[in-house]
Amino acid sequence: MRAGKYTLIIVAPLYCINNFILVRDGVFGLGYTGAVIANIITDTSLPIYTAIYMYLSRDAGTWGGWDKRALQNMSEYFRLAIPSVITVCAEWIGFELLAFGASYFGTNQLAGQAIILNTVVIVTRFSLGLGFGTSARIGNLIGAAMLRRARIAGNVSVSMSALIGILSLVFIAFCDNWWIPIYTSDPLVIYEIKKLKPVACLLLVSNGLNAIFCSILRGLGRQKISANTYLISFYACAVPISLYLAFYRHMEAVGLWLGLCIGVILSNIVQVIYIYMWIDWKDEVRLCLIRLHRSHGNTSHDEPETSS
Repeated sequence: MRAGKYTLIIVAPLYCINNFILVRDGVFGLGYTGAVIANIITDTSLPIYTAIYMYLSRDAGTWGGWDKRALQNMSEYFRLAIPSVITVCAEWIGFELLAFGASYFGTNQLAGQAIILNTVVIVTRFSLGLGFGTSARIGNLIGAAMLRRARIAGNVSVSMSALIGILSLVFIAFCDNWWIPIYTSDPLVIYEIKKLKPVACLLLVSNGLNAIFCSILRGLGRQKISANTYLISFYACAVPISLYLAFYRHMEAVGLWLGLCIGVILSNIVQVIYIYMWIDWKDEVRLCLIRLHRSHGNTSHDEPETSS
């Protein structure tokens, strides 16, 4: 994670500068096209700077070089990676469907929901960042058979995400005269934003918690649970409800967001039940050892104590 931090310290300011020059500058400004180009430059720079950091840092000594043995037991990798991809794609495609749906209700509602979506994504980034650390922390503690500390790490992350969501909710709900003018001064778009604001506030808390619950399951190697939960909650629940409320109940963009919020809350409920009522944390150590045996073939591992 340190490599990513140092890379972003360099890339983030450059991204702001590129956006200003390519979007608003009197000579090089290209408007919306410039924003796209700035994003492409940033996304291209991230892996380049990360590779440079890895090559120059002392961490490079921990890599033994290319070896075909690294491709052995790839089935274990795919067993974890594919559900993770499904989880991320299921959530993001669900949000993107909002844009397609809102496009049927005119430019003002489309612009309003785009602004709300961008605001929700910004707030959720805090929980996503917290979730990355949570996954690594819980995974390491489970591998070391420190069950109590693993549970504490998960509970602290949930509490922090809830606090972030509540503070964001208060700001979005009561300080709209501060943050809405950053995006627009169009009164029609502002009206649409304020219509969507109550549902968005509810989504701020639930979506952040969703990211943390998913990270806890990821740290336990239970990506399949998150993937199945997301697929069912988003596409068997959220999308049909959104379409019904938006088009048949004539709630339009508000209906789209309300349906999505119901799906996210359902996902939260399922993951909470699974994490706090279904999982046997002592058994997670045994499952971790099984995964290690599958990954390392004939390598033997002594089973640690699970009484921590």
